[in-house]
This record gives sequence, C-alpha cells and structure tokens, in this order.
Amino acid sequence: MSTEDENYQIDKRESADRKVPKNPIYMDLNRFIRGLVTPAPAPLKQPAIQRWLDEEVHFGHTFLWFPIGLIAGAYFNFTRQNDIPIAALILPFSILLTIRVCINGLSVRSKYIVSLGMAFIVGAIAVNFEHRGEFIILDQSVTTNVEGLVIAKEIGVNDMPRYKIEVVDTSNPRIFRSPTVIQLVARSSHKVFEVGEPIKGRARLSPPSGPVFPGGYDFSSAALQKNIGAYGFFYGKPEREVLSAPPKLDLRTKFLVSVNWVRSEIAYRIRQQLNGDAAGIASALIVSDRRAISKSAVESLRASGLAHVLAISGLHMVLASGTFFFALRLILSLFPTLVQSFPVKKIAAFGAIIAASSYLTISGAPISAQRAWIMLVIVLLAVLMDRPAITLRNVAIAAIVITVISPSAVMTPGFQMSFSAAAALVAVYTGWANFSAAYERSRGGIYDGFIFLVRFFIGLAATAIIAGLATGIFAVQHFYQFAGYGVLGNVLAMPIVTLLVMPLALLSVLLMPFGLETWPLMAMGWSIEIVIMIAEWVASLGSNIAIGKPSPIASFLASVGFVVFICFRSKLRFTGLALIGFSALGLLMVNPKIPDMLISEDGKLVGIRKSNTNQLSINRSRPSKFILDQWLDAYKFQIGKPIQLSNKQKAKELLSEETVEFWPKFDGFSNQTAFAEFKCVSSQFCYFENGEIKIATITDQRYLRIACDRANIVILSTRLKDENSTCDKNVMVLDQNSLRRTGSLALYRNLDKTSQSTLDWNIVSAINNSVRPWTSHRYYDWRSRSYKMPNGEIVKYHGLTNFKANAPELNTKTNDSGE
Repeated sequence: MSTEDENYQIDKRESADRKVPKNPIYMDLNRFIRGLVTPAPAPLKQPAIQRWLDEEVHFGHTFLWFPIGLIAGAYFNFTRQNDIPIAALILPFSILLTIRVCINGLSVRSKYIVSLGMAFIVGAIAVNFEHRGEFIILDQSVTTNVEGLVIAKEIGVNDMPRYKIEVVDTSNPRIFRSPTVIQLVARSSHKVFEVGEPIKGRARLSPPSGPVFPGGYDFSSAALQKNIGAYGFFYGKPEREVLSAPPKLDLRTKFLVSVNWVRSEIAYRIRQQLNGDAAGIASALIVSDRRAISKSAVESLRASGLAHVLAISGLHMVLASGTFFFALRLILSLFPTLVQSFPVKKIAAFGAIIAASSYLTISGAPISAQRAWIMLVIVLLAVLMDRPAITLRNVAIAAIVITVISPSAVMTPGFQMSFSAAAALVAVYTGWANFSAAYERSRGGIYDGFIFLVRFFIGLAATAIIAGLATGIFAVQHFYQFAGYGVLGNVLAMPIVTLLVMPLALLSVLLMPFGLETWPLMAMGWSIEIVIMIAEWVASLGSNIAIGKPSPIASFLASVGFVVFICFRSKLRFTGLALIGFSALGLLMVNPKIPDMLISEDGKLVGIRKSNTNQLSINRSRPSKFILDQWLDAYKFQIGKPIQLSNKQKAKELLSEETVEFWPKFDGFSNQTAFAEFKCVSSQFCYFENGEIKIATITDQRYLRIACDRANIVILSTRLKDENSTCDKNVMVLDQNSLRRTGSLALYRNLDKTSQSTLDWNIVSAINNSVRPWTSHRYYDWRSRSYKMPNGEIVKYHGLTNFKANAPELNTKTNDSGE
C-alpha cells in the first residue's frame, strides 16, 4: 500500500470519529418501535436455592462441613454390626479423589460435594484404625486373685478408694483371656495405695454392662474408650507385695502413671483442706475426679442446669488460662524496661499456652477439655501472630483433630454437647461482636459501670440460653430430661464460678508446690458451697422436665436442623430451625413406641407393661436401682411391686413340690389377689399372666420344669447347665448365657396377629448380633477357649478379638433402629 493510500485510510477513520451522533429523540423512538416488533428476551432468573448455595460458597463457610462429614462417617461405621472393611472404603475414596483431582470442569459446588463424600469415608476409615489394636473385655464374672500395679486412684464419698490396675497375673483360677487394665473398689479399711505401688488381693471381676435397654447408653463402649476391661471389688484388704513379674510399661503408660500420681497428690491436698461436696467439686474442677461428690449434689446441679460446671470444658480452660494470661501480662507491665524491650502481650500468650496445656494434662484430658484446649491454643497462637481467630473454623479444626484421633468420641454425650455449645456460642457472639462494635462507635465507646454490669449479666443469661438450647437437643437424646430453670441457675451461680471459684482454683494449684494452698482452697470451698446452695434452691423449684426417650426420627431431625442452622449463612439456615421445630412438634404430639416388656441382660430384672397404660410390673421387690432408674427416665413408667404370696418357709415347701401339686397351690394363693402384678412365692420364683402372655422368672434350674408347665417365656437368671433340659418348643427359655449374647431385650406386641404365641412378639436385642471390640467378649466360651459367632462359626482364641461376622442368630423379629 502506498503512502497516499495510507493517508486516505487515516483521513477516513478520523472523519468517522468526527461524525455527529444521531438525535437522541430519534434513537429512543427507534428503540421503542423495535421493542414493539421484537420483544426483548426476559432475563434468566437463577433459582432461589441455587442463589443461596452460591451465597454459601461466597461466604466461605463450606469448610465447616468437612468435620460434619468426618463425624457422620465415624458415626455410621460405629453403629454398624461390624467394622466396614477398609477395602470397601478405599475404592469409593479413590474414585472421589480421582474425580476431585483429574476433572477440571467441576463446578465449585460439585467439588465441595465430592470433598464432603471423601471426608465421610475418612471418618469411617478412622474407626477401623482405632479398632485395630486388641482390646480385651472380661467375658464372664469371676472371683480370682489379682496381682498388678496401681496406675490411677480415686477416693469416693465414703473414703473408699477405687484403683485402676495394670494386671500382671491372675490365679485361682487363672484367667486365660485376661483384660490388661481393670478397675476395683476396696471397701475394707486400709492404708490407701499410692499410684505406682504394687497391689494384690482376691477380687470379684465383672465385665462392663451393655445398654440396659435397646438403644440405650452402651457402658462397654465407654469402657473401650477408657481402656478398662473389667470392673469389680476386693474381698477384704488388698495386700502390698513385691510383684512376681513387674509389668513392662511403655513410655506412654509411664507418662500416664506420673501424671496420675500428680493428680492424686492434688486431690489429696484438696481433701486435707475441704470436706464433703466442696472437696468433691473442687477435685472435679481441677483434676476431673468426680467420685467424691454425693449423688444428691449431682442431681441438684443437673436439675438446675449447672451440671456443666463439673465437666472441664471451654469455660474452665478459658478462665484458668485467661486468668494466667492477664495476671502475667499485668505483672510484666509493672516493669517499663520489659514493656519497651519485649512484646509483653505475646509472652503472656505463650505462658497461657503452657498453663492451658498443664491444665489439660492434670485434668485427665476428657473430650470437652481437649476441644477447649485446641480452640484456645489456636486463639493464643493467633495472638502471637497478631491475627484474630475467634471463628467457627476453630470449632471445625478441633472437631477434625479429635474425630481423626479418637473417632469413637463422636458417640459420647461429652463430645456432642461440648461441640454443640461451643459452635452455638461462637456463631451467636461473632454476629453480636459486629453489632456491638458498630453500636459502640455510634456511642463513642462511652459506657459507665452500671451499663457494663447490666451487659455482664445479660451476657451470662444469653450464654445460658444459647448453650442450654444447643446442648438440650443432645441432653434429651442421652439423659431424657431438660433443665427448665437452667437460665436462672446459671445467672445466679456463674458469676461466682467465673470471678471466684476458678481463679482461686488456679491460685491454689500454683501455690501447692510451696505448701501455701490453704487459704485459696478454703475460699474456693466457701464459693463452691454458695454454688451448691443456689443449685439446691433452683432444683427445689421443680425445674427438671422429664422428656423420655425421643424417637430416632425426632433425634435425627433435631441434630440435622442444628447443624444446618449453625453452618449455613444464607436463608437456607432457617430450614434448620424448621427441622428443629418439626422435631419438637414430634416430641409433643407423637407418642414414642414404648416396649411392652423389658428384660435386663443378666435376667434378674423383668418388667411388663400393662396393656395401654404406663404401669410397669416388675419381678423384684429390691430391683437394681441402676437399671430401673434408666427404664423410668427413658419411658416414664410407674412401678408396681410384685406380690409375695407366702412367707419364706411356705415358699420353700411349695417350690419343693412337683408340678402337679405346685400350680393348684399357687392358684389358691393367687386367687386372693386381684392386682395384675408379678406374683412371687419367693425371690426365686415369680409368675405373671394376663390375656396375652405368661411369664415365669426363676433363679434356679430346678424350677425349670414347674415354669415350663405353664409359661410362654421362662427367664433363668443363671446359666442353663444342661442345654438339653429345656422346655417344649413353644416355650422360649432365656438363660444368663443366651442373654449375655443378646444383651438386654425389649419386646413389643405384634398388633397384626391375634394369636397369643410368644413368636408373634417383636423382640429387639440391645447387641443385635454385632461383633465389635466391645461386644466380641459376649461370644467367648472360656471352657472351650473359643468364640461361637452369631453365624454359628467356631473361632479358636489366638489372642485376637476383632472378628468379622454378620448373620442373624435369634429366630425373632428384629430391626436395626432399636425400636
């Protein structure tokens, strides 16, 4: 192109740039006419749910769902009959990982969903790794000589010590499959053993019990977390003797023994200065030793909503380390040279980390204390790095750490209630802090003392309400009751705990090495007594509301609703409130399914519900209070005691009669009583009959023939020695050995059939044929030294208790939900 042509093109472009724009009126008219001819397409409107989900991603709170996925996976695996094989979990995890890494076209929401699925699988895998080590639970009760090493001790209400013992040997008889750690109470007066001393004596050992009713709290699972394989008591005084073969303790156990020695010394110093419940509560607050607290005090604290004071949680950790932080910072600020030369605030934060870690160690590190420690350390590390860190991410990080290290903790009330309270408080106060900061700016930051005091008490009340509502969801699931006046109890008592009890506890521990703890402990004791008085007064108002055992659906809806409300930030969070509302509505309007018959796992206590009533007839005049109280709390039964038909001498003569003579005489006595209760000729033989079922409970196999002659169900509270000596096939016989395999039983009337046969009843087992580290001992037979698994397989004992078996054993109608 020539130069002239180039100049022509430039002039043409400049001329176009210099064009006068069209008349605006003409442009508007043109646009109007075109709009009449061709309507403009309507803008695409994004669905509301999609907008809300995008809003959640924008908030960045999706990280909070990763610990939810971990917890859900651990909970799912923990509640199965058997551990899910790792191979079955690795494959889907690999697929999800491949999708997450290799596919570039995934949307942000899809990536989060895939990551949530991966977290679920990791939580399930963590359970398998936790159960890989061998844990031995004693299979049956036995009396034997125990020789071992005291690794921990606690002093009870009546000054009876309870020892945690590392077992070295057993004899007369020798337990072939012996647990590693046991816990024994010494009732006889003796010089208390110190931690680390050898101990020897004859003891009665029993395995930890399972749930007292299907779906109840599993004490065997709790024993697994504490690594305790048997409970019991010494006969007479335990002896101090040199062990024949001292145990070889690993470094972890040696460290725990040293820590337990320090804890026992602190508890001893407390008992030297304080007495009664004040000493027990002080020990609970400092070293997490609650055994010296009377039952009445525990009930008062629970009914007044102050039971959380006994659990070392975020409150205690913050008060102890926070007091240390501000005290150390105040002391250092008294020296101008230090203030000008060193970052005093960061030094105090580092010292608070050491104080919090020490408190965690001497407290025994319960789950609530672990959660509080992790969150507090994150906050203090943020202080060291000049960053704010009080967010829900702290709660999420603590949940991730604890779930990965100890996934079985997700099943415990301490884990659920601690994290629910922490998450609710952080979520609410984060929003309140933003509002408060803006309000203070508008006021110029000027507040007088009265306003500060009002805000302090309003904060206490708000904290009690928030924490009470958050933990109440899980308290109802585990304890079947709710503290109605919990706010009042917390408003009155928590200022004393905050300003007096915990600072004095910290001061007492700091002065103990110098022997100067007397006055701080005495002042702490006076403060605790005031708290007890407040708890007793609030409890006297009748504030404890019995809810009963909620249905699984109501519990699930409430839990999901709480998680959604806490973790979401868009309008989707209000769906959480709706779910909680539906759950509460279900508790009020839907009657839970109540069993018509309950049988304890030892066969000694049996309860039968009278038709369409809440009256429960039991077969014991002096039943196990431990079992009966839980039945009453869960189902709100009213108890009817059995009727004794004769004195001991006549009962003995009657039970020695043959079948043909026994029942006519029994009927002669029974006709004199018109009440539908258990009728007993002694504690060894009781009988119940109505239009639907006939039940006999016996304590001796000699009475089996008499019971079989009339009853549909015979319950023997001892082991059936001769399995061939049983009843007709239409009679169900449950002995101690069969109940050991099934655990406690709940029977429900089958309303679909009119026949009165026992086979038409739905029978639900507490164990439900599960084979887990805390249930495998139920299938062990010490005579043959082998396991008879639920599927009939015989497995010889070779030191392994982790079995994989899954097959129905009972010829009954069961379901997995426990209902």
